[in-house]
Amino acid sequence: MKDYAKTYFLVAWIVSIVMAVLYGITIAGLVLTIPLVIAFKKFKAAEKMSDTELVEHRRSLFGWGIFLSIVCAPTGIVMIALIVCSILINNYIKDIEEGNAEKTEKSFSDTVVDSSKELWKNTKEAFATKPSLDKQKEELAKLDQMKNEGIITEEEYAAKRKKILDIEDK
Repeated sequence: MKDYAKTYFLVAWIVSIVMAVLYGITIAGLVLTIPLVIAFKKFKAAEKMSDTELVEHRRSLFGWGIFLSIVCAPTGIVMIALIVCSILINNYIKDIEEGNAEKTEKSFSDTVVDSSKELWKNTKEAFATKPSLDKQKEELAKLDQMKNEGIITEEEYAAKRKKILDIEDK
C-alpha cells in the first residue's frame, strides 16, 4: 500500500499542476488556479513525507484529495473513483497513526477487497429492515388482544412477543 500511496501523491501533484495551467489559460479558470497550485505543492511534498509527517498532514491531504477529485474529474464515475482513492489513502495514513502495521503492509488489491467487504457489511447493516416502533406497538396490541381473548396461550404469547421485539434467547 505504501507504493500505491507514493504513486497516488505523484499522480495527484502532476494532475494538479497540469490542471492549474489549463485552468489558468481562461479568465474564469483563474479562480481554480490558485487552489490547484496549493494542491500541487501539498501532493509534491507528500510524495517525500515520512510516515510521521503523513500522519501530521492526514486531514489536509484528504481534503485536498477530495478537492482534486471534484475539480479534475471529467465524469461522475471518475470523480467517485478518485474519491475512493482519497479515502483509501486517508485510511492507510490512519492505520499508520493507529499503529496497524499489518494493514499498512497489505497490497493495494487486498486493501480494496477488504474495504469493499467492510463497505458492503456496513451498507447491509444500515439498510437492514427492522420493524419500526409504531409497527411493533401495533403488533403487540394485537397480540395482547389475542391473549386476552384466549386465542393464544401464554407460551405462544411469550414466543410471539420475543419475535416482534427481536429478542433472542440467551
